[in-house]
Formats: sequence, C-alpha cells, structure tokens
Amino acid sequence: MSSSTRRYLPIAALTLAIGLTVAPPVGADPADHLLLSEVALANTTTVSQFVEIINPTGSSVELGEVYLTDGTYTSGGLYYYNIVTGVDAGGGTGGDFHCRFPTGASIAAGDTIVIAIRGTEEYQAAFGMLPDFELFEDNEDPDEVPDMVAALPFSIRGEDGANVPSVFADIESLVLYSWDGQSDLVEDIDYLVWGGDNPNPYVDKTGVSIDGADD
Repeated sequence: MSSSTRRYLPIAALTLAIGLTVAPPVGADPADHLLLSEVALANTTTVSQFVEIINPTGSSVELGEVYLTDGTYTSGGLYYYNIVTGVDAGGGTGGDFHCRFPTGASIAAGDTIVIAIRGTEEYQAAFGMLPDFELFEDNEDPDEVPDMVAALPFSIRGEDGANVPSVFADIESLVLYSWDGQSDLVEDIDYLVWGGDNPNPYVDKTGVSIDGADD
C-alpha cells in the first residue's frame, strides 16, 4: 500500500470562496508528484465548477493511468480503490463522478491543467477560454476539448445519462490516484477532503488488501 497525501480543509473557507487554491507552506520542499491545486465548488457564487491539477516536478507526467473521483461514500461502501474489482468504486449517481484521463494525455513539467466539471460550454462562457479537459461532452457536436473517460461503465453520467456531476461545498472529497489496470491496489497521488466531522468522504487504506479480478 502506498501512503496518501491528505490535506484537511476547514469547511468555512471552502463555502465562502469561488475556488479553493491550495498553496504549499512557506519553505516547503517542492512536491515530487501531481497536486490538486485549485477547485471551484458548487455554491451560490461559483459560475462554473472545475478542478485544476499542477505538475510541480521537473518532468512530463503521462496521465493515461491517472484517475480522479469524488465518489467516495463510506457508509454506502463505495471506495475508489474498489476499481480493481470493478464494483462499488463510486461515481455515476448523486452528482458523483469517477473518471480517468484519456490514453495519451500528459502534463508537462511545471504545467497546470484544468478539467471542466460540467463541460466546455459552461466553462468557456464563465472564463472566456477553453479548459484542457471536460468531464463529459456537453455539445451535440463534439468539440476539440478531450473528454475524460469513465473509470467504470456509466461512472460519470450514470446509466441513463441523467447524473449531473458536481463538486459539493458542504461534504466532499477529491482523490487523484493511479492504477495500471491490473494491480491489486491503486496508488494514491493527492487527496482533498472537507466536511467537518462527517465520516463519509474520509478513506483510510491501512491494511486494505484486494485481489483484483484482472491480476
């Protein structure tokens, strides 16, 4: 099991801001992995939700095996690391999503990428520019912005296409992790969680061992 990078954030700061920008402490060593650097949340002031990821390292990082999810719900038995079993990994309902980057995607050294949670059209209307990726295609005619890929069937829009993804301001988590499609455990990259004492978004992988179906 690899260790997780966990940052616990006060809910008051989240609900009052359009975007959450996570800055390293003054004097901290440069990170050696991708970081969730900014999140625009679902609240009354947010025009368009997005997740921003930064590569603070000195090398380009391939993203084809990198996943992003807000689908953890412990009381419902939904854990992102269940992706190795193909069931109960979260996403596709209740506004939750579970996705990965398209094959061949990458992020350059020192670069930042933005994922539009509700599609390119809303993001461009809000900010006057295109995102780097969109969670799902929101136009009848696909645009040039690459779509994220459902981690499991229907884990973004749901089986009937009615799930509306959202990054909620009150209780939520975001997990960035990698998986090669065969290993018994995923590798955590970065983790954000907020929501006070509510246990649903929190995950502890200590002692977890899963026999992946493809391993």
